[in-house]
Amino acid sequence: VIGGYDAPPNYWKWQISLQK
Repeated sequence: VIGGYDAPPNYWKWQISLQK
């Protein structure tokens, strides 16, 4: 899922951290 909308906040939070 792009952006991790289907995942808990903890998931997309670290995903965004990788993109930063």
